[in-house]
Amino acid sequence: MKSIYLIQLVLFLAVLIIMEGCQSSPEREYDILTIEGVEWASNISNSYLNFGSLPTTEEDLELKLVVSPGDMIYIGEFYLKYKKRDTLHQRVSDQDKGYFINDKQVEFYFSNDESWSEFDKMSPEEISYLGLVLIDKPLSDEQLSILEKYQDSYNDIGLVHEASERTEEFHSLLSILKPSWLMTDSLIIDESSSENFKSLELLWLVFDETSLRSIGLKYCPNLQQLIITEWAPDSGEHLNLSAMKNLNSLTFGYCELTDLSNFEFPPSLTRLHFIECDLPAEISELMNIRKLKSLSLAGCDVTIDSAFRTKLSNLQYLALPAEISQEDFNQLIQKQSSLEVLEIHGSDSISDLSILTDLTQLKALTIDLPDIDFTQLYDLNDLELLILNSDIFDDDSVQIEKLKAALPETNIYPGGGFCLGSGWLLLMIPFILLMRYAINTTQKLRYRRNG
Repeated sequence: MKSIYLIQLVLFLAVLIIMEGCQSSPEREYDILTIEGVEWASNISNSYLNFGSLPTTEEDLELKLVVSPGDMIYIGEFYLKYKKRDTLHQRVSDQDKGYFINDKQVEFYFSNDESWSEFDKMSPEEISYLGLVLIDKPLSDEQLSILEKYQDSYNDIGLVHEASERTEEFHSLLSILKPSWLMTDSLIIDESSSENFKSLELLWLVFDETSLRSIGLKYCPNLQQLIITEWAPDSGEHLNLSAMKNLNSLTFGYCELTDLSNFEFPPSLTRLHFIECDLPAEISELMNIRKLKSLSLAGCDVTIDSAFRTKLSNLQYLALPAEISQEDFNQLIQKQSSLEVLEIHGSDSISDLSILTDLTQLKALTIDLPDIDFTQLYDLNDLELLILNSDIFDDDSVQIEKLKAALPETNIYPGGGFCLGSGWLLLMIPFILLMRYAINTTQKLRYRRNG
């Protein structure tokens, strides 16, 4: 009897040890994606087009990108919503009918009449793997019928559409595709069209003159991520997202947000990203976001005061504002014991990076500073990915080689913003970014690889 009791006790203790081990090693929020076959990639959700990853050489087109489930990523010339089930090694190829990843078609481009015949030959399984359909010409009734024929095969698909020009067609496509993510320049949702938006998880608005308050976001009950670019709210315009119970990620890119006092954020919000935005000097309104785990202030001229720094503890992702001082940097980093991803852009005041060795959970680091003492990075032995401004690879290759020798287990890659330099013209955002906005955006970018 005593031996049975001892066996039960040992088994019980073993279960406790296993459970404790599981609790101390939670699933990582951020993954490092390897992408082959493209010259530039960026995480739109975190960084927009401000700073992305480049290959180490133009002959070996392989790069690394930090991603989190649900992120919108820009790869080559197309967009993809990253899924946790995706492989972490993606080989990209561009064919006439769209983009392929690991030999499976993920984007279908309806470029001409022949492409519709090609689409009609695809199997339901092939169609279910598509992550984006790209339509840049008005559709006929026959073409809409072809899309409708495969209505039951679409699975987590995205749609990019210039709704302001073809509103009726836009709503027809929504009713057929039921997209999980949508990028558009104009959107008005009312009760009559609300059924088409119930599956929407990610919405990217490239703004025209539409007021955000007139869009009708309340009809998107399952919206988890909202990306807003090129928005300049009217004076006193109220952004009330407090009722959006599933919204956890909010990104603003190149927006003029000089007053945040009229913004109400949902309690579910954990990720808030401002990229190259005009913000008020003080951003104390953000202190009320209690569950914040990811914050970007990249390219923003703001001050993180002591009260806000106290609240900003245990972030997993942090992109620092452009003009942060060395003192503020040190005090902020001291509180980030859970930080996995850190981006440091553009500050002339930061020269001492030795405090980074205190970040025991840090997996990915991006540095774009005018002066770097590389020896301060030599002890970051657990770092998986280090991205440095591409100019350093061109101008100081000896230091890069020393850094690689000091950190043999770390992937070290160049990075930069969306550029129009020699040899990179094909990286210009295609029509899917709605060109009149893309031209305005690219003129604002601060970082370019070839000047």
